[in-house]
Amino acid sequence: MVKAEYESLRQRGLQPAFPYWTRLWPSAIALAGFLADYPEYIRGKVVLEWAAGLGLPSLVAAREARWVRCTDLSADAMALAARSAQMLGITNMEFHTADWNDPEHAGHAEVVLLSDVNYEPAAFSALLQLVRHYWNEGACLVLTTPQRLMAKPFIEALLPYAVRQETRRVEDTEGSHAITLLVMQHGQT
Repeated sequence: MVKAEYESLRQRGLQPAFPYWTRLWPSAIALAGFLADYPEYIRGKVVLEWAAGLGLPSLVAAREARWVRCTDLSADAMALAARSAQMLGITNMEFHTADWNDPEHAGHAEVVLLSDVNYEPAAFSALLQLVRHYWNEGACLVLTTPQRLMAKPFIEALLPYAVRQETRRVEDTEGSHAITLLVMQHGQT
């Protein structure tokens, strides 16, 4: 969770029941499935995942990518994701703590992965700046998100960048989840 988001929740007397990164969210499953289905988006590329949590999309991307940089605000999340990569024998990955309010810190990427990042309206402005930063660098961005009414303005702001939009269904112990997927890149399909 980004520092500003956590602080926003704390000031309103709301504390997450558990660290958000400790759960495998349906959006991460949908993004990992998309990457497995369409490896051409990541094959041979430098991939960066923001707010990776457990890092499932990064781990899947590593099968095809030249290099994967997995980031999260939580050092504990990155330690666990690094352990997962080690156990899987993945060697083309690095793990860093990073805050999406400072995209320069994470470096250049050809493909940027974002799953379930738009859960706090106070962060939407910073997220839009992050998307624009990488869009202006010519990166392909792939975002997955549950269909939340409060996030509609954020998604609508991204639609002009989208060259692909689809809905993926993810089944888990809590039921069936409709996940919106957007691919954003300059003039590609």
